[in-house]
Amino acid sequence: YSCRVLQRLIEHCHSPHMAELLEKLLRSDNLERLVTDAYGHNVLRALLVHGSEDQLRRIVALFAEEGKLLVYARNRHASLVVDQSLETLSSSNLQAERSAVMAALLGEGSTSVFSLIALDRFGNYIVQRAIAGCRGGEEERRIVELLNLLGPRLRRTANGRHIMCAARRRFGSELLAAQRS
Repeated sequence: YSCRVLQRLIEHCHSPHMAELLEKLLRSDNLERLVTDAYGHNVLRALLVHGSEDQLRRIVALFAEEGKLLVYARNRHASLVVDQSLETLSSSNLQAERSAVMAALLGEGSTSVFSLIALDRFGNYIVQRAIAGCRGGEEERRIVELLNLLGPRLRRTANGRHIMCAARRRFGSELLAAQRS
């Protein structure tokens, strides 16, 4: 599989030729195909871990676009790239990009991508990653608010129970209970 070769090159090779190849891969038309491809998504995940900040910024910009996050979060392969993006952004210096993705995920009002993907078989992993990587303050308040709105539906499904378990680990039972009353 050529995706494995590209992953190893991304991890170990930092030549000008490699930069040229990566530039072609990160063109918007290629990027949209790779993110949903059964093998291409692995190349993007390797770039998220081993690539430059500019490469990370270009991949993450795809998820901050209006309406795209929902589509990608529900896709088997793209959801893994979104999940890796959230993990990488949590430990990077790209706070503006992280804020844009979290804003797209959490939304405003009663509808949000977070609510729409919580019970999805692929999206629930992104919800769990968002819970684990939330940075307090407004993010924490919004996530707890959305979890309390979804609470009864989450308790009825296996994926929902995994989300509630992640929330209890992150926020504690007291915070979730206090928000309910």
